[in-house]
Amino acid sequence: MKKTILLLLLILSSISLQAQFTLLNEETGNAVNDGDVITVSQPSFTTHIIATNTSNSNIYLTLEVQNITNTDGSEITYCFGVLGGGNCFFRMWNNDVKQGGNPLPPGQSTNSTDIDFTHKDDNTANFPNYPKDYVIKIYASDSDQGAQIGNAITFTYRYDPNYNAIDSVFSKDEFNVISLSGKLQIANKQNLKISLFDLTGKKVKSLELSAGVNEINTSNFTKGLYIINASNRQKQITRKIIIK
Repeated sequence: MKKTILLLLLILSSISLQAQFTLLNEETGNAVNDGDVITVSQPSFTTHIIATNTSNSNIYLTLEVQNITNTDGSEITYCFGVLGGGNCFFRMWNNDVKQGGNPLPPGQSTNSTDIDFTHKDDNTANFPNYPKDYVIKIYASDSDQGAQIGNAITFTYRYDPNYNAIDSVFSKDEFNVISLSGKLQIANKQNLKISLFDLTGKKVKSLELSAGVNEINTSNFTKGLYIINASNRQKQITRKIIIK
């Protein structure tokens, strides 16, 4: 019996160490997983990353720069913090280590301005090669400047103007969404694919809408902040919405 209890405690301890936080790319609505590559092709485009504490206690986040390729780091600005506790930096260096500042409480997410990256591509004479990569590691600790707990998430933030991505976004008259009690009202001029994500990056609804005025029933959804992504073959847009 004691062996069984000890084994269960070890299993629970192992599970708690594995998943301390999740990351979400606010622009695409996709989760950022270990080993992912986030590619942008427009200079001065800002990518916002939202972190959510999935553990049962406060965590502190740390950002480490693992590697920089085809640039010296002078072409990127980035902000890193938690709930207003961080700073913005106008250059990135190899082996940079930045602390998140404030603790992130259980179940809570960072603001979209707490973790963001912007590549300016303004030194092409000296650094003409692409892609320009920034390998970023983010991990949690249980105290300010403490040691890593659980698994880190390491991803590559990549700037490549030759990347064949959907860069155009819908104008307001092409796509408009209104949150009403128990439903979302969407006016769209084209047929669209719609995906709805919660702040952990989990896709909670996916459907296709014909051109016109459409409604999505959200009466069985938990009220709060969500990410909606609309796309066709030419354009896409991602917005934050509050489900009422």
